[in-house]
Amino acid sequence: MDEGDKAQLKIIQLIIILVLILHVIGCAWFNVVTIAEVWSPPLDFIYVQRNEYSRFYDMEQVTPTYQFIVMLYLAVLALGGNEMGPRTDDEILIMFLLLVGLILVNAYVLGQMSVLVGEASKKSATL
Repeated sequence: MDEGDKAQLKIIQLIIILVLILHVIGCAWFNVVTIAEVWSPPLDFIYVQRNEYSRFYDMEQVTPTYQFIVMLYLAVLALGGNEMGPRTDDEILIMFLLLVGLILVNAYVLGQMSVLVGEASKKSATL
């Protein structure tokens, strides 16, 4: 196995780790917001006051799949530095800690990617 193949496997490994981190963050945030049930996803801010709109906690109207997709979407946004719209003091504190942790994840992933791209560029330059 040459260096190019190793670099590709490391990139795939980074992507898998990133997806797992996003999944864990989405699940953790879901557990945090289900305690008080006053939270609404940022994409619902505009529609929260409308009666015909299905809200995040209306289980007769909203499926668990929808809730999972919303949490995964918000985890991706949080990875980029966006927030998930915390409402209570506990949610704000947890969101602060999540964002600080995600800054470190971003630094690690981007650092590893730059090293791998440098290795791949060095390999292609010698060919």
